Amino acid sequence: MSKAKDVFSTLVTQIEKLSGKQFSDSINEEKIDIEKVRRYEAKLAAREIAQQRLENHKNFVNSFYQQGILDSKDVFETFVQDNCNQDAFLCAQSFTQSINPAFLSSANKISSRPSLLLLLGNPGTGKTKLCNCIANKVLNEYWKDVEINNQNEIKRKRQPSVSDTNYDVAEKNSQWERLTSVDLLILDGLCQNSSRLSPFDVQMISELLRVRFSKKLPMVITTPLEANALHMVLGDEIMESIKLYNVFSSVLLGVSRRNGIMINGTFYV
Repeated sequence: MSKAKDVFSTLVTQIEKLSGKQFSDSINEEKIDIEKVRRYEAKLAAREIAQQRLENHKNFVNSFYQQGILDSKDVFETFVQDNCNQDAFLCAQSFTQSINPAFLSSANKISSRPSLLLLLGNPGTGKTKLCNCIANKVLNEYWKDVEINNQNEIKRKRQPSVSDTNYDVAEKNSQWERLTSVDLLILDGLCQNSSRLSPFDVQMISELLRVRFSKKLPMVITTPLEANALHMVLGDEIMESIKLYNVFSSVLLGVSRRNGIMINGTFYV
């Protein structure tokens, strides 16, 4: 404090010499509270940082909407429930509540298992819509980061290719790191064709599950597989990796709700 005052006094003296005016008496009568000035400046800086963080997050969320990755209208509050999807809706809500910011805090990460939501149902029954509801909640209310990929997209980020350049390898490594580290990962479409996974797919999905579990990070998986076919198609390695989590699971019943088209007298959904 004393050093700061000395510097300030020296500066005032130089100004007096150059201007021919006397400031010292009036300045010395005032008590210079340097710490108060610093606290005020720190408060202003914190406010600017918070505002910038808000703007960055808004831009990040808007990028989801602009790219068509996520529909901003898909929220729990407007989700239409019926006998076919009510259980899955309540299950998705419970899962989302389990991954609130308090759950993701470092104190809880030490003792809690991360949550995993497993949604089963035929194509078009509403699995993606529920995923969108979860993502919008996490992004807009929890201020957490979300990544939404299907199985093929994840595979492209992990599978090496003979044509890969050093840049391609670095980019894939960066994308894989995001998949394993993002606050919430949604794998929307595991085993879309209901066929048995390749050895590479088994290794990839198992690794993803286990790495995220080690980091105490939650995950959502949707699949058209029936419950009694899960173990047979996914295999022991993936099933055991899923069981590590605090698992929420539900089935969306019924047939596709998607709008269909008529082609030569046949209706397709």
